[in-house]
Amino acid sequence: MERFLAQTTAIETSNENVRLYAEKLIDDHEQEAIQIGEYAKATQTYLPAWVRGSDVQTSQHVLSALNKPSYDTTYLTTMVQSHTKDIQDNQNTLKTTNNPTLLQFAMDDIPTDWMHRAAAQYLLTQIK
Repeated sequence: MERFLAQTTAIETSNENVRLYAEKLIDDHEQEAIQIGEYAKATQTYLPAWVRGSDVQTSQHVLSALNKPSYDTTYLTTMVQSHTKDIQDNQNTLKTTNNPTLLQFAMDDIPTDWMHRAAAQYLLTQIK
C-alpha cells in the first residue's frame, strides 16, 4: 500500500519535496519487497499479490483526495500513521519470534520506518 500510494503521489503531486519523499519511499519499499521475496522463496512461503484488509480502505481514502488541495496532507498523514503501525508491528515481531531471518528483517526495517515517519511529519509542518 505504501509503495502504491508513493507511486501515485510521485506522479500527481505538484510539491517537489513531497515528490522526492514519495520517490524515496518507492526505492526503499522496492528493496524491502526484494528481501521479502527472497525470504519467501527460500522458505516456500506464499505471498499474496494484492492489497487487502484495511490497506484497501486506506488507499481509497488517500486516492479520494486526488486533485484536491488537501491531497499532500492526506497522503503524508497516512504515511505517518502507516509507518507508526509498521514500527509497532516490527517491535512486536522482535518480541514474539525466534526466527533469525524475521528478527533481522524487523531490526533492519525499524530505522527505515522511523525515517519515513519523521520525514512525513516534517513535510506536514512545511505544507500546513
